[in-house]
Amino acid sequence: MLTSERVGVGCEVAERVIAHLVGSAVSRVYDRNEYLREKRAALEAWPGELARVVRES
Repeated sequence: MLTSERVGVGCEVAERVIAHLVGSAVSRVYDRNEYLREKRAALEAWPGELARVVRES
């Protein structure tokens, strides 16, 4: 649900939030960015989406 249009988190960031490996082995060697800002934004958006789902049920 993080990647839904409503929440708007990109697939790559969502994968990083749940600690999945992203990209090829070579790109992972060179990409040392922790994506902290993007992961924080994703996790801050998540509670609002969960609250919306609960209200609708």
